[in-house]
Amino acid sequence: MALYVERLCGIPRLTPAGAAQLATDVEYVLTVAAALGVAPTPALALARRLLEAEPTADGLRAAVEGAPGGGGTSTAGEGKQSKLRPMTLAQGDPN
Repeated sequence: MALYVERLCGIPRLTPAGAAQLATDVEYVLTVAAALGVAPTPALALARRLLEAEPTADGLRAAVEGAPGGGGTSTAGEGKQSKLRPMTLAQGDPN
């Protein structure tokens, strides 16, 4: 799962539709992993929450604060967040 998260972090930009599709794909991977008895990594769970969050500072902050150890008082959530490259959500369809 670490390689999957690494590849997710390599995506420089996502449209809102792309973020929604990627969130669906991540949810599918998590479902398959759960069926195999594999626990999700905290980084992948955080990636899913970030992809599902509103593309605003408050929405992203809420997604990070929902991380285990989050809430703004612990650096554990911040350490996991720093592994994720900031994503620019483009408005509208670029095509």
